[in-house]
Amino acid sequence: MNDQELDRLIARSNPYGADRIGQLPTAGSDLLEEIMTTTAPAPDIETPTTETPRAPRRRRILIAAAAAVIAAGVGVGGALFPDGNPAAPPSAYAAEAVAVAQANPRLLLDKPGWKVIAIGAFTTESGEIHIGDGKQSLTVHWRPAAEHDGFLTDRGNTTEQPIELLGQRGKLFVTKGGKVDYSTYSTVLPVKGVNFLDITMSGGSEQAYRGLLAALKPVDVNTWLAALPASAVQATDTATVVNEMLADIKVPAGFDPKPLQRSGLSSRYNLGADVTSAVSCAWIKEWEKAKAAGDTAGAQAAVTAMRSSKSWKILLEMNKSGAWSRDIWTIPDAMAKGAVHPEIRAGVCR
Repeated sequence: MNDQELDRLIARSNPYGADRIGQLPTAGSDLLEEIMTTTAPAPDIETPTTETPRAPRRRRILIAAAAAVIAAGVGVGGALFPDGNPAAPPSAYAAEAVAVAQANPRLLLDKPGWKVIAIGAFTTESGEIHIGDGKQSLTVHWRPAAEHDGFLTDRGNTTEQPIELLGQRGKLFVTKGGKVDYSTYSTVLPVKGVNFLDITMSGGSEQAYRGLLAALKPVDVNTWLAALPASAVQATDTATVVNEMLADIKVPAGFDPKPLQRSGLSSRYNLGADVTSAVSCAWIKEWEKAKAAGDTAGAQAAVTAMRSSKSWKILLEMNKSGAWSRDIWTIPDAMAKGAVHPEIRAGVCR
């Protein structure tokens, strides 16, 4: 199976779950990066990422997360300010989330039926939010200012044209697929403050993409925060959620959960991937160390610990809606055979 086929399979997964879709708040989103349709997954396009560097497969899994929510069917609902109160206080949101909202261009899609469906882990400098209408999705990344020049020059096989958006003169990149449904559209705006916007859609026509861009509207902090999806894990809740995820997971001696507990605002799926990634990487390193020392018992203990991953509650939960769990479950069999695939190892030990 080649990378493009793998991407198409991943794009059909749903890393958020239909049970969460019904809980999504109304309104659109601020920033968006890869948009996909349920009928046409995104092509294999490697672009720079604002996340901690990860292997291509790991990055594709997380990017595909937002697109896959669409397959579950997001309910069509209100447009901007559906409750008639755009200034409602964001009492449910921690200071970290408010700081992100204050530091970034706050955009929602002023179009009936479009709402925020997913987020990635984000900070004031980098992050992503995805919105959709049940058939398509649009994603906006905000990326560190230092990455802007390199991001513009590393575009691969694309055409480029100027575009005016949100009072800025940016660049629209179009990558044509074999069919319209496989084309990708990306608008990159100039640096503003500590970051810049990259607004991307995969699938559909350029006219449809431009129509969505035109519907993006600035909103206030409270309205933007109120649009975040129910799957968001607040920074103030992260330590509790991490401990809950680790409750039934055997970890190696000396494993430190503190870096995970200090994570910022994220989705439950992405946080689960971070937790299981950290534990799995720790066991891989224990296994490699034992092998190098000729410690057969130690190596087998690591294999046994990773075999128990098939009963980790968080992976069972995530397996209902995405491909990450199945990647983790390949590790113990590979360890037992003597080698973990380099791409899987790189994706886990990022």
